[in-house]
Amino acid sequence: MVSPKIMDEIKELYDALAKQSLDIHQYSGRLAEVVFDIFTVDSFVAGIASKLLDRRAISAEERAFVARPMFLDDRWWRCEDGQLFDIRSDASVKIVAETVERLRRKCDEAVSPGGQ
Repeated sequence: MVSPKIMDEIKELYDALAKQSLDIHQYSGRLAEVVFDIFTVDSFVAGIASKLLDRRAISAEERAFVARPMFLDDRWWRCEDGQLFDIRSDASVKIVAETVERLRRKCDEAVSPGGQ
């Protein structure tokens, strides 16, 4: 069972992420691809967080997904193709990426043996 403290933190981050948004049409080129990647990761991580909040089982694939950092060194986003992209140039994108990454880390903590 996941600790109540971790569950509260997941709920707080889940709610914060739900209030954030990016308009993909504002971006072009590689940054638009990165924003799309962030949307994809956001959806997947939020789905895992929702399962945890509902006390539903998490699959091995979902455990593996939340175990892998996407936002590195407060600047690099790991794209689906494995490339790293420096997102410091756009504050809005960076804020959403940071929130997604914090929620991912918290979900990983929840599904790890020490977090339960």
